Amino acid sequence: MKLRSYILPVLMLAISAIALQSCKTEEETRHVSGQAPSVGFDFTLTKTKGDGKIFPFYTIGHFTNSSSADAFSYVWNFSDGQTLQQYSREPVHQWATGGDHVVTLTVISPGGKNTLSKPVTTPDPCTDDTWKQLTNCGEAQWILSPAKGAIEMFIDTIGWVSYDQVKPLDCQVNDIFVFRANGSFYYDNAGDVGLSGGSANPVCTPKTDDLNALNGDTFNLDKTIDGHPKIVFPRDTSIRRGSWLGITDSVIGNSYEIVSINTNEMLVQGRLASPSLKGQGVRLKFINLTSPAAFNNLLNGGDSKTWLLDPDSTAKAIVVGTEGNPSEYYAGGKLATCQVDDEYTFFSNNTVSYDAKGSTYQPGTYICGPDNSYTPVAFTVENVENGLSGVKEIKLPADAKYFIGIKDRAPENTYRILKLTPAGMTLMSGTSTGGVRHTMKFVPKK
Repeated sequence: MKLRSYILPVLMLAISAIALQSCKTEEETRHVSGQAPSVGFDFTLTKTKGDGKIFPFYTIGHFTNSSSADAFSYVWNFSDGQTLQQYSREPVHQWATGGDHVVTLTVISPGGKNTLSKPVTTPDPCTDDTWKQLTNCGEAQWILSPAKGAIEMFIDTIGWVSYDQVKPLDCQVNDIFVFRANGSFYYDNAGDVGLSGGSANPVCTPKTDDLNALNGDTFNLDKTIDGHPKIVFPRDTSIRRGSWLGITDSVIGNSYEIVSINTNEMLVQGRLASPSLKGQGVRLKFINLTSPAAFNNLLNGGDSKTWLLDPDSTAKAIVVGTEGNPSEYYAGGKLATCQVDDEYTFFSNNTVSYDAKGSTYQPGTYICGPDNSYTPVAFTVENVENGLSGVKEIKLPADAKYFIGIKDRAPENTYRILKLTPAGMTLMSGTSTGGVRHTMKFVPKK
């Protein structure tokens, strides 16, 4: 009786296994019956901005498929990390970068599968010299030149008039204008702007929502009627103006003709849009913070330059946090007396010295203690790690005696320069692998 009780379950399991095996064999047979499919495709390329004279542009591939009609699955690989599967028989694909690609199509039919690969070359915007200089084929940061004559006005009855005896204000030269190769534009006014009621007489004023809202804008590089390159910003009526460069006066068409550009400098001009300034134009000279010449000149003044932690109690000269939240652990406060007079001098031979003036702020005890000054020590200048913001990175020896700003710095002794203008410098200690970040604001010694 007990033996018979086991027979029925065993018999049912056996029947189920046979049924499953039968189904599997039938499914496999459906994929391998008949001949392997033929595979074929062709394509045409177009640009998102028509003839490619407007930047940025991306290349779009339009694919036609001549593979076997009985194919039921298509897998497209565009060699840029994007893969389309299954039912995309004739896809449309956009490449974000120019260059040489390999497109591979794998088709599956009841007779099996087959694969075909073809090379595709897409145009690279960075073959255009102006675009390459403007965006650095990634990101370029520009500031209004601090030199006399950086701003010129054009008056119909006179011509170009240079303000060669007047330097731009600090609140103008600390503005950073960032152009990225993806067509995005970012403006950092560093807390104040030089509002122009006529370009010759700007007035420094705290930033406003109207001006700060320009962050995250876009731009195009187009051509003038004469074929000269020009920067064009969209006009956003929600903030009552479009983006601007150098001075806040709006220009006609929100466009700036590029008179000249190289790795170090850019000269742009435009016609002022204000009715009260009708007939006048403006010409502005910028320097590229990401160029070696501009970087060195701003950091060390061409010979030597001394920097101090920003003594302004509202500046929050030192904050502590993480990459995503720089003030997460400490939101800043008044500097200690021994921090206010600390001098960090950068020299043109890529060395830096520290003069504590008798006392250094000590970690752990958080009081002014022994003088930890050091004589010039060599540092290296490196490009910023991919995916992180900033102009350059400077790296000091790992020895604990060397530091910038604070003694309890990150063990890598690396400092990313987030911002560098004639009016100030912002450093963040640590690398992408580190946790705690110290962000420090410096001003040049006057």
